[in-house]
Amino acid sequence: MMDLHFVVSIRTFSGFFHDQSIHRMETTEAGCKLIQRILGSIQTRRDQMSNLPLRKQVHSR
Repeated sequence: MMDLHFVVSIRTFSGFFHDQSIHRMETTEAGCKLIQRILGSIQTRRDQMSNLPLRKQVHSR
């Protein structure tokens, strides 16, 4: 359940972050680096979750 909660939190955070910050920050180098780092950490988390046994069971159906 922790992973499911994390995904929901990331989706909520991503929407909030996009609405509040990206449009102001996307033209700055620091803003681009911050966004890339956040997206990279989300992708890393997705890669970790794709290796979970639960995910494998879903794909094997």
